[in-house]
Amino acid sequence: LQIIYFGREYCPARGHDPHKCPICSKFGRKELFLV
Repeated sequence: LQIIYFGREYCPARGHDPHKCPICSKFGRKELFLV
């Protein structure tokens, strides 16, 4: 769960581009890339 909390602090899930975020691009959910 620590990586989830770290991800939320480093980059908010709402209102940001997962392709520009290194953490979301690696550990992000696949649903984020469908938008």
